[in-house]
Formats: sequence, C-alpha cells, structure tokens
Amino acid sequence: MYERERPLQDELYRLIANIVRGKRFAGLTLSVQTEFPIDNRRAGISVLKDPKGVPILIIETKHKVERALPLLGFVEELKKGEKSG
Repeated sequence: MYERERPLQDELYRLIANIVRGKRFAGLTLSVQTEFPIDNRRAGISVLKDPKGVPILIIETKHKVERALPLLGFVEELKKGEKSG
C-alpha cells in the first residue's frame, strides 16, 4: 500500500466501523476489517457479515495525486457531519 492511501483508508475504516458497531442491518451483524485476505492478495477495507466473516463489500483505496486532496477533503466533510449529527 502506498503511504498516500493509508490516511484515507484508516479514516474510511474508522467511519464505517463506527457506523456498524453494535447495530444490525436487515437482521445482519456486520464488522469491518482492513487487509482482508482474498486469494493471494489483500483487500483494503472489507465489510463482513458475521458470525462467519463473509465479505459482502470490498473497498480498495488507490493513490492518484490529482484526486488525493479532493478525496481527503471529502473525508473531512464526513467527519464534520459525524460530529454534528
């Protein structure tokens, strides 16, 4: 993983983990994991259906210099909304 991806991935993980923690969605309990192994690779962020840990959503963060700042700005806006709501 590129170091430019790490802050975005960490913050996105934190936001999703806070949303699913202690809640059920359509009767499902979910968890979030980083670096989930898939074949011989690792997924950036995975949302898993518990209790067996079946992946239902895979999120890959990629670095691209032109988009790095707008994406981090988007994360900042999400954080502001989380604090006010």
